[in-house]
Amino acid sequence: LIPSIVPPAHLLNAYTLMTTQMQAASLVGPVLAGLALATGGSALAFGVDAVTFAAVIVALLLMEVPPIAGG
Repeated sequence: LIPSIVPPAHLLNAYTLMTTQMQAASLVGPVLAGLALATGGSALAFGVDAVTFAAVIVALLLMEVPPIAGG
């Protein structure tokens, strides 16, 4: 997906940014989940999880990916 939306000259930067975001999410996500559980219980944690999943689905639906050449 990334090579189809990022110019070849910027691929290395795009992959680096993606890796950094994944590493940050693996550190920050559990901390935020723990805070949600501690302050609001499991209902808040599952509610926040549902909202974030919905946001990702909306972002994917709004994404415009150019067609693959020859396919």
